[in-house]
Amino acid sequence: MGVKGTHLFLKKRGLTSSFVENIDSLSSLFKDPITIHVDLLGSFYPTILTNFFRHDISMAAKLLINHLNATLPKNISSLYIDGRRTKEKKCTSEKRQQRKEKDQKTTERLLRIAEGKAAQGRRISGSHIDAIFRSARRAFELTPNMMQEIFETAKEDGWSIVQCDGEADVHIGNLDLTANAVVVSGDSDLLFYENIHHILRPAKQGYLFYKKSDILELLNMTSPQWTCVGVVSGNDYDPNITGLGIATNCTLVKNIKQDTVKDILTCYLELDRVKAKNQEKIAFSKAYKIFGTKKQELVDAVVETSEKRLLFHQNTMKSKLLKIKQLQQQQQKSAKDAKG
Repeated sequence: MGVKGTHLFLKKRGLTSSFVENIDSLSSLFKDPITIHVDLLGSFYPTILTNFFRHDISMAAKLLINHLNATLPKNISSLYIDGRRTKEKKCTSEKRQQRKEKDQKTTERLLRIAEGKAAQGRRISGSHIDAIFRSARRAFELTPNMMQEIFETAKEDGWSIVQCDGEADVHIGNLDLTANAVVVSGDSDLLFYENIHHILRPAKQGYLFYKKSDILELLNMTSPQWTCVGVVSGNDYDPNITGLGIATNCTLVKNIKQDTVKDILTCYLELDRVKAKNQEKIAFSKAYKIFGTKKQELVDAVVETSEKRLLFHQNTMKSKLLKIKQLQQQQQKSAKDAKG
C-alpha cells in the first residue's frame, strides 16, 4: 500500500516527475555512474503474480528473469526480494489474507456454478469465465517456495540479488546509499526513507523519476520532517489519526522545528489539534520503528505443511480453471460448427 495518498498528493501540489522510457537513459541525468536498487515485489508484483498464476514454478521464475533482462541493466543493478513476514506488518498481512480468503470463496462458488452448468450441458458464458479468473487471480498467493525459486533462478542467471530477512523496502531503506543510487519501486514508502534520494516508479511504458530534493523544496520541509509525515499519515504499520491525512500532516509537521524524526514525532503528538482527534491514542510506534530506526522483527517461520496445503489448493483451482476454459472452447467450436 505505501503511505496513503502520497503520489496523488504530490501531483496535486505540482510536483512534476520526469518520465524515463528506460533506465539506460537515466544516466544522462547524473554526472557520475549510477547504481540501481530494485524492490522486486514492489516493482514487478503484477508480472510476478501473473507468471506464477499461469505457469509452473520453474517456468514462472524463468519468465520473470527474461523480463528483468529486457528491462534492467544487470551490470549496475541489485535485486532485493522479501524474506519472512514481520511483526510490524502483521495487521496488514492479516487483512490481506482475509481478502484473499474471501476471493477464494468467491472463486469456489463461481466454479461450482460453472461445473453445474457443464454437467447439464449448458453454455458457460465468457463473462462468467472472466469472473472466475479474476477472483482466482486475486486469491492467488506467492509462497516462500516461489520466492526461493526466483532467488535461485536470478542467481544462476548472474544477477546480484539479496534475499532480505524481512521486507525488502525496509532493507533498502537501511542501506548506506550514495547520491547516485536510484531505487526502483512502486511502493511510496521508499520516498520517505532519509537515505534514499532518487526513486523510479514503474509506469506505463517506462518509469516516473522522483528526486527527494525536489519534494523537500516543493513542500519547504527538511528530510526528517518528510519522514515523520510518512510515519503519521497512514501506512502498512500504523493508521493515520482520523481527519489527519498527508496534506494536513505536512502543514502540521513543517512547523515543528526539531532535527530528528523521533523529536518531531514527539512534538506532533503533543499538538492540540492532534490530541483532540487522537481518540484511539495512536503512538505510531510500529511506523516509527520502520521509518525512523529501519528495524523489523520477524514472525515465526512458515510451517512447511501449511505451504504444501496452499500449493495443493492453488493447483487444484488452476486445474479446474483449465478444464472450464477447455470446455468453453469446445462449446464455442461446436456452436461455430453448427452455424457452418
